[in-house]
Amino acid sequence: MRALIGAAALFCLWACDDASAPTGMLVLSAKDGLLDVTPYAGLLADPERALSIEDVADGSASSAFEPLLDCMPNLGQSAGAYWVKVRLHTPEAPSPFVFFSVDWPRLEDVRIYWREGSGFASYTSGWRMPFQDRAVASPMHAFRVPVDPKGSTEVWVRVQSRSELIFPMSVAWPERFSERSRQMGLFSGLIWGMIAALTFFNLLVYLRLRRAYQLHYVLCVATFTASWALNGGYYGAFGRMSTSSIPIPELLISASIFFRIWFTREFLKLASVAPRWNVALSITQWIFVPLAVLFGVGATFLGDDSPGLPGVDTLIFLMLVLAGIRAARVGRPARRPSLRRRR
Repeated sequence: MRALIGAAALFCLWACDDASAPTGMLVLSAKDGLLDVTPYAGLLADPERALSIEDVADGSASSAFEPLLDCMPNLGQSAGAYWVKVRLHTPEAPSPFVFFSVDWPRLEDVRIYWREGSGFASYTSGWRMPFQDRAVASPMHAFRVPVDPKGSTEVWVRVQSRSELIFPMSVAWPERFSERSRQMGLFSGLIWGMIAALTFFNLLVYLRLRRAYQLHYVLCVATFTASWALNGGYYGAFGRMSTSSIPIPELLISASIFFRIWFTREFLKLASVAPRWNVALSITQWIFVPLAVLFGVGATFLGDDSPGLPGVDTLIFLMLVLAGIRAARVGRPARRPSLRRRR
């Protein structure tokens, strides 16, 4: 659904080694440029979110890691946290540091650790964190990690999110990381550019013909695309506004459903559309779709450590109900003419 996420998945799968590769040390040579991390990594579940970096690095939990062996790990939804451990060897390193990237934008809390002196250094990222507060201003969760050119570097990544726990990881030298970032930006820009051109064209048509359903279409696409961009990793570009507890992406996607219903009802008033399709689309648009959106919104706002303001989920529910009422009133079929003879 999101161009940026799709691009990340494609690049991750393109760079992914054979999933049967042995776990252990990941060797990143100067000619490799970029490699997938997860086939070489170990995974540790932390259901209570109680483990610290000292526990997983030097404590009893350090021996509990299990091989991950998956280029695109998808652990579903969980209130717990997961730790990923990998040992990186960089012979003949062309740079004193590498870029670690967790290539899935909508993750709430991503932390990376490595040894520094007698302790640990760390960075933190998250999809609602402003770009200026991140280690790397990127729609993905990217980190600049120093490496030892004469030895190996242990890296631990902690991931926690109430959305889907999907976290493909890659490691790259600076030049390759910059190249991939440009390619992903170009791909996303092309997708969003085509959507913007189509939306602007429909806006011009509306200004020319003044047909209500075209305006509803423009508003539907605009709000959906805005939500898509925020969920695709660009929430942090809005600075401190991204830390607000108001769930702007969910409100935008709900508004897009609202305008989509209006568009359908206005469009179906055209005489060329069969009444049978009218009924089918009515059921889809203002019963099943709102219920599906409400289920997702409720799971987000009513879950553990909910970031939403009290009553926001109720507001979205009322928006969907009002949209359904609007759809029902607009789409009410006209009464059939009476066949009785007038006396």
